[in-house]
Amino acid sequence: MKKMNFWLLASLFAGALAFTACSSHDDDAPSSNDVATPVDPTTMKMSALSGFVYDKDGKPLPNVEISTGTLTTKTDASGGFSFSSVGTTKANGASRTVLTFKKDGYFKVTRAAELTDGDIWEVVMRSTYNDADATSTTIDPSYEGSVNVRSMKVDFQQDGFKDKNNNLFYGSVTTDMLYLDPDDEDFAASMPGGDLAATNKNGEAVQLVSWGMTLVDMTDDSGNSLQLADGKPATMTYPVPEKFKNGTKPATIPLWSFDEKTGLWIEEGIATYDSQLDAYVGPVTHFSWANLDYPEKRTMLTVIVQDAAGNRIPHVKVDIDGQKSFFTNNSGEGKTYVPRNTDFYVTVHSEDYANYTGEKKVEVPAISGETSTVTITLPTVGHISGRVLNQGSGNNVATIWIEYKDPQTNKTAKTKSTHSDMEGKFYLMAPAGFTGTAKLKVRGGDGKVKIVEINLVDGQSLAINVDFNSDVSEGGAASITYNGTTKTLTFEPVEIENGGGVCIIDGFLSATNGWPMEFDFENQTWAYMSMGLVGYNPSQTKYTDKFSISVMNEGHGGGDNNDHFSVEVEQGEVNITPLANNKYRIQATGTAYLQGWQFENEGGEPTIAEAKLDITMPLYAKGTSKTNVKESDNLFPSFTPWLTNVAADDAVVITESPALGKGGFLSYRNTDLTRDNFNSMVDKAKQTLGEPVDGYMWVNQYQDNGYYVFLKGNKFLRLSWNGKWSGGNSNNRVIEMNSLEYGYDGRITVIAYDGYTLTDKWDTNGRK
Repeated sequence: MKKMNFWLLASLFAGALAFTACSSHDDDAPSSNDVATPVDPTTMKMSALSGFVYDKDGKPLPNVEISTGTLTTKTDASGGFSFSSVGTTKANGASRTVLTFKKDGYFKVTRAAELTDGDIWEVVMRSTYNDADATSTTIDPSYEGSVNVRSMKVDFQQDGFKDKNNNLFYGSVTTDMLYLDPDDEDFAASMPGGDLAATNKNGEAVQLVSWGMTLVDMTDDSGNSLQLADGKPATMTYPVPEKFKNGTKPATIPLWSFDEKTGLWIEEGIATYDSQLDAYVGPVTHFSWANLDYPEKRTMLTVIVQDAAGNRIPHVKVDIDGQKSFFTNNSGEGKTYVPRNTDFYVTVHSEDYANYTGEKKVEVPAISGETSTVTITLPTVGHISGRVLNQGSGNNVATIWIEYKDPQTNKTAKTKSTHSDMEGKFYLMAPAGFTGTAKLKVRGGDGKVKIVEINLVDGQSLAINVDFNSDVSEGGAASITYNGTTKTLTFEPVEIENGGGVCIIDGFLSATNGWPMEFDFENQTWAYMSMGLVGYNPSQTKYTDKFSISVMNEGHGGGDNNDHFSVEVEQGEVNITPLANNKYRIQATGTAYLQGWQFENEGGEPTIAEAKLDITMPLYAKGTSKTNVKESDNLFPSFTPWLTNVAADDAVVITESPALGKGGFLSYRNTDLTRDNFNSMVDKAKQTLGEPVDGYMWVNQYQDNGYYVFLKGNKFLRLSWNGKWSGGNSNNRVIEMNSLEYGYDGRITVIAYDGYTLTDKWDTNGRK
């Protein structure tokens, strides 16, 4: 789980630059006459409570249902949420705020804290079906049974379950178990409660040091909740976490259960250390969450975060020994309870502060008093501030982040997201050590995104005003139901720059949500969809044949944790609804084949499933196909190289595209064409556009092919050669999105666009 980075204090504004965007994806971008005022973060009026929800891989989770008292909201496309006001409940002698987070396919999370106005929370939700720390097992109650995750184990007794009426239950029992290991990086963000506040058996408020937490949900075949039968406790075996293996191991450690009404842990029992197992073993009499924690008296710790120049840094995330975390307030301070008589570390990770190299860790010796203060000093970096203003009917609270090319890896990097305040004021740290062009992205609550290019200089600050507008659509979701089980896949907002969108060429419509810009194939998953529809008509919305839809859950490609699977919709209904601002909503239902090793029936046959899809995405391109196209037809940009007195056999002319501009691709299919013909076109391109930015040529006994890409400003040209191409039938072929940039079959293919916006795809460092 990566972390967040946020904001610096007002004294850094001396020398801040009023800033004008160098370019924008919107017509109402700030003009050169706009004067932005740097923001003093101490004056910001943050929502009463805001934050972000992620999955275990750090991916934002949209559409998470969040409730507190009678108030409810949902996370936006960035996983962000905010409340202008929240309710409280009295517990442990203090006012506590309790929030519940729910999303299909994820374990419910209940978080709580003694709230200070303007707090920021970060929450991680764990998947119920593709998490290495979770498992689902069926138990026969007529026998003893057990369930385990890693070295965490729960043993059940024979006839050990009862239904809601307190009657013994004899049917099969499904046990869903999640284990949270204190050694894991996202432990603090995943746990219920979140602040490790507790009440011991004497009713005293104590602070816990967690040795591990376990959730066990037990249900019958109909999904009804079950509990442990009276007099039939389950036995918990907690492994000793690595972080505690070399220290003192108490003879006993209390067991605690979680009270969802107050957000407090309540002492329930005791676990005893087993030296042979190097584990703590103890009974519990009921389930949801069970926690092995050592209690201590509480000390109020104040953490001051400042930069090397002595300026306080507000809203930066602080980690307390991996057990809990919090954000500093507008004045660069944060307060939290910590256990007494316990050594611990206070850390600010690099991802939480401008992505600087390294992290700042301060060791704090055991505290014996009621209060203590720690100061952390971080490098001085620049910041970006200003105001966003919603032109629509919603409020001015937006999610804001920066994307840039990491100079060390030459890959796209991004800061973690932050929120503007109720007035639209925002303040975030610029990436440490970075100078160059970056993208400031602002997403409203409805998923609409504004993208503004900014020029950053390492250590310098900028101020900018940004109006909301629509660049990016809202994404969507797919659900797959099989054998009574439903899986839900969430699609992030579809961005043209990631290869997503709708492409309509003649009567063929293709659509995809695109691919992630950067991806860790070993540790992440993402949902991918693609669709093809023959016979599309703008005046028709419903189609029942001649379409194909493929949905895939990608990543984690092997072993017991393989969660790659695909869904092929074979028959059903699809609705294509054009929306305002060149958006399209695609809704589909149908019978599908669900394929993946964990779903295959005997004999390797795929599982039959029912699939639903609802996704909204922007237009990528519209166009029409042509034959026998010549230079004199004036359908292509002026820099397009042509063969003398030779017409292109096939062409696609793009008539509308926010990504490509105007142009298209030409396919020369004459097998008499030679490499000299191709080279003549390359020479013409060099005269107009300079040296190619990408390309290769393969020539050997097996291959004779290659391509060159030219890029000059927003002029894009790709020339492809296939000397082994021996002819083919172009009739009834369909044009998909990828062919608009990479070409189709032929001896020579020419792709030319004037107004091309996807220049970040190409490495132009070597271009002359």
